[in-house]
Amino acid sequence: EGSNILWNEATRQVTIIKDGQVAQLTIGSNILTLNGAKITMDTKAKVVNGRTVLPLRAVATALGANVAWNEADQTVTVK
Repeated sequence: EGSNILWNEATRQVTIIKDGQVAQLTIGSNILTLNGAKITMDTKAKVVNGRTVLPLRAVATALGANVAWNEADQTVTVK
């Protein structure tokens, strides 16, 4: 159910491991590597106010989750 999320300060890379899938993102890049295959995202991973910000839909979808946006409530649901 859960994921392991690792941060490598030296390479500025985030690694997410879920259900045997390995996703890697590098700060400043719009490339997501999933199990060795490169996927181009529509935006880059970045750091904002000291926090890592990742493109939610691209990462969640790559890891097999469904993402739904509710315009009325301005909420995102990830399953």
